[in-house]
Amino acid sequence: HQHSMSMDGSTSFGSASSGVSGRHGADAKKAISDAKLAELALVDPKRAKRIMANRQSAARSKERKMRYIAELERKVQCLQTEATTLSAQLSLLQVSYWALP
Repeated sequence: HQHSMSMDGSTSFGSASSGVSGRHGADAKKAISDAKLAELALVDPKRAKRIMANRQSAARSKERKMRYIAELERKVQCLQTEATTLSAQLSLLQVSYWALP
């Protein structure tokens, strides 16, 4: 299932013939510009409100994802440091073990 949100968090809609680069067939949708959204608000305020709410939700989701990725990267760094420390400790213990009479 493909979402109809662009990378900048805007919601896209339109007919299949209004293709956007990289999309084909039924998934070819065009993002609505802010100017067109303002026009749409005059004709269909409920739809315009829903589109804006979707954009805001997408932006929040993108921000959550970025924070999650940053936290995972921090955890990876901590685990790599811990693995290096434990490896050094293991080496020392192995040397001590083999030095026992």
